[in-house]
Amino acid sequence: MWNALTIAGNDLACYAKNRMAIFWTFLGPAICMWFFGFLTPAGPGLAPITVVNHEPQSQLAANLITSLRQHGHAVTLKDRASTALWIEIVPPKVILHTTPTETADERSLYYEIQAELEASPITIHTTGDYQAVGGFQRTVPAYLIMFLTMNLLMSGATFSQERASGRLRRLLTAPISALSIVAGRLASRLVVAWVQMLLLFFIGVFVLRIHWATHAASLILVLSLYVLAMGSVGILIGACFRDPDQASAFAMWGALILAPLTGLWWPVELMPALLQKLAHWIPTGWTMESVNSMLAYGSGLSQFPLASVGSLAVAAIAIFFSTRRLTALT
Repeated sequence: MWNALTIAGNDLACYAKNRMAIFWTFLGPAICMWFFGFLTPAGPGLAPITVVNHEPQSQLAANLITSLRQHGHAVTLKDRASTALWIEIVPPKVILHTTPTETADERSLYYEIQAELEASPITIHTTGDYQAVGGFQRTVPAYLIMFLTMNLLMSGATFSQERASGRLRRLLTAPISALSIVAGRLASRLVVAWVQMLLLFFIGVFVLRIHWATHAASLILVLSLYVLAMGSVGILIGACFRDPDQASAFAMWGALILAPLTGLWWPVELMPALLQKLAHWIPTGWTMESVNSMLAYGSGLSQFPLASVGSLAVAAIAIFFSTRRLTALT
C-alpha cells in the first residue's frame, strides 16, 4: 500500500509541472462547455399534461398525479385526451402518449414516471424522433466525459515512455509488485479526474446554471466508476505499447473516435439505429446516457445498471491484463 501511495504522489508531482496537461484538464473543457453550449438550443420547459385515469380509486394514479404536480407540471384530469401529450393510467400500467416529435420535456416526463413508480410497467408511445436536450444542460456532461476520457487515456499512455527509457524496468526489479505499480498510477489519475469533475460541475451549476442531479450520489458513483474504468484502460494501453508515440496516437484516436460514436459531439439519437445500439454497449456511451439523464431528467442509478456493473467489469479486466503485462516484463 505504501509503495502505491509513493508512486501516486510522484505522479501527481510530475503532473503539476506539466502546464499543457493542466490546461487540457481544467481550462480547455470549461471553454468547450461554454462555447458549444451557446451553439446548441436549450430544451423546452414543463408542458401541461392531461391524465386519463381508467380507475379513479387507484392509489397508483393518486401517487403519480401528486408527484407530477410537485415537479411543477400542470396536471388536468379528464375522461379522454385533450392535449397532444397525455398520460393514460390502466393499473398496473401507465401509458405515456407523446406528440409526433418527442421533445426533451416528454423524455423527462418518462423518467419522472419511471422514478416514481419503479416496479410498475410503463409504456411510452412515440410517433416521431426524440429531440435531445440542448444548451449547457447537454454540453456540460458531454464535454466533461469527453475530456475525462481523453486525459485518462493519454496519461495512461505515458507508461510506455517509462518503458522506453528503462525506468519501468528498474522499478520492476525493486521489491515492488506489479499490482502496486498499477494501483499507484491509477490512484494519481483518479485524484486528478476527481478535481476535474469538481471544478467543471462547479462551473456548470453555479456559472452556466445547469440543473443539478436529483440523485447526486448516483451521479457521483457512475462518474467515479467510469473514471476507474478509463484510467485502467489508459494504463493498459501504456503497458502494451513499446513506442511512446504509438501509445499516445492510439489513446488520442481512441478518445476522438469514442466521442462522436457515443453521442458526446451530437445527440446519439441522430445516428443510425445500428450505431445507437453500439453506443449503448460502449463505456463512454452508457456513461453519457446515464449522466445526461440524471442531470436533465432526474433519473436514478436503478435505471442504468450497466453504468455501474459494466464500468467495474472493464476496470477489473484492464487492471488484470496490465498487471500481467508488467509481470511479463520482469
